[in-house]
Amino acid sequence: MSTPRFHRLAVNELRRETADAISMTFSIPQELSGDYNFLPGQYLTLRTTMDGEEVRRSYSICSGPDDGELRIAVKKVDGGAFSNWAADELKSGDELDVMTVDRERLIFGCVHWDQFIFLIAEDEPMACPRLDHYGFSVSSRAELDAAVERARAFHGEDPRVDLIDTTVDDQGVVKIHSMYVGYLLPMMIELQYWEFV
Repeated sequence: MSTPRFHRLAVNELRRETADAISMTFSIPQELSGDYNFLPGQYLTLRTTMDGEEVRRSYSICSGPDDGELRIAVKKVDGGAFSNWAADELKSGDELDVMTVDRERLIFGCVHWDQFIFLIAEDEPMACPRLDHYGFSVSSRAELDAAVERARAFHGEDPRVDLIDTTVDDQGVVKIHSMYVGYLLPMMIELQYWEFV
């Protein structure tokens, strides 16, 4: 497994996705293409210099392995030096230091842009009971129901998707609607919607 390293790459296409978010692709020389092959869930670390200081930021890859491009998305955040600079000033043709894909780490985006799961590979696989899990909340019952429908659809295509359908824990002042889903990783994910009565 090769050690990740930086290469200077030009921004190929820069696309404005929303008022405060952009996505970008990079021009990758043929001799480096193997270093930037990726799997879903992996990310890129970018490096630049701002006000004389080195700044690094990591962003999840948002293109598919068969899309023929390497695309990341950057959303402006309050006080975010790099994200604001990238969204407002970066343009096609500009160059950034882009780290080769790290084969030992995965970042999975979750319900919202600021929720994520960060995993580091080890020689020994992790093992745990089926209901060991980490949880996230959604803001509405409709959002939870949509997640359940997506999980059912994935389960229909791949029986390795482990799904526990929605249950309700009625605690009087609040009803907690929950579903669990797992896929390949030993821990499941719980999504909750809290319905205050």
